[in-house]
Amino acid sequence: MKKINDPFGFSKAINFDKLDDPKVLKELEKIFLKKEKRSDLRKAHDLKGPKQKLWKNNPGTQAPTTTKGKTMKKIYLRSTKNLYYKDEDGIRIFYSYSTPVAFENQKNGFNIRWISKNVWSVTTAKHLNWIEDHWGQERKSNRSEHQDFKKELEQARGQSPDNSGPDPLKTTAMVSKLFGLLSTNDDKAMDQKKRFFEIAGCTFPDDWEQLSLEEKQSRLSKVEDLGLGKA
Repeated sequence: MKKINDPFGFSKAINFDKLDDPKVLKELEKIFLKKEKRSDLRKAHDLKGPKQKLWKNNPGTQAPTTTKGKTMKKIYLRSTKNLYYKDEDGIRIFYSYSTPVAFENQKNGFNIRWISKNVWSVTTAKHLNWIEDHWGQERKSNRSEHQDFKKELEQARGQSPDNSGPDPLKTTAMVSKLFGLLSTNDDKAMDQKKRFFEIAGCTFPDDWEQLSLEEKQSRLSKVEDLGLGKA
């Protein structure tokens, strides 16, 4: 029998039976959620019934046209013209009237979502609910304070798609999160996660080995959330 080259002990740390767990599969889907490529953009609209072409005889939709490095046209989520999104250099920004209220940062192959709490009108409150419906997300489950939302949007817009290289912390956090879903989450698994972040340039306190397993899990989970933009 051929010996498996496994210097880091992955095969011992991973519990492959977890791949049969629907909850684990759901988390994996979240981690690897990327920009969807759908020629008809069907998901961007609240359509019911038989599939139909979106750009003809369909009120409330508008065919997008693009130019290199420039903004796409408005895509309406419903028949109202006051709720729409635009793709702007790797960021999908959702507008209520002319105000950004949510966005998806699709740069570097990831899809990180932010949505603001309502500080506007009753109509915008409905728009926020519809955006969450469009995402398949529970309403009001993960909204940010408006100032935090504005800060994140400004930072996302400030990133240059041509000059922005891979984010080592984000990549490491994704790998660590994936490993955690499939591992036994014991001390060996925590040691492996620690190696991941050390390779990415992170340092650990001198008393790390004296910490309890629960404390290690908690701290590494917070670093993963930070890297994935959830902190």
